[in-house]
Amino acid sequence: MYFITSVSEKHGFRCVGYVSKLEEAIDIVENNYADLNEAGYYPYVVIENVEEGIYQYDQNPLWFKYNEELDKYEKSKRPSFIPNNHVGFGIG
Repeated sequence: MYFITSVSEKHGFRCVGYVSKLEEAIDIVENNYADLNEAGYYPYVVIENVEEGIYQYDQNPLWFKYNEELDKYEKSKRPSFIPNNHVGFGIG
C-alpha cells in the first residue's frame, strides 16, 4: 500500500490516507486533492510504499513540496529538518 502523509516542521505529520497504486498516490499528492496542504500547514507530503507485515518501512519514500504559485505539490528532496534515518511516517 502507498501511504500518503502530510508533513510540517511546525505541526508534525499526519497520515491522510493510503491507496494500492503508486500512480494514484502521486496524482492525489501532485494535485493537492482534499487540500492536503491545509492552507499552508503542511508544506511537504511523503508517499511510502509499505508492504504487509510487521516492522515494514520504505527506505526510499517519495517526497513532495507544495508550490503556492501552482497550487500543486512537486517532487522534492527530503526536507532538511527530517533526519535521514527517520522512517515510518504513515504507520509509525
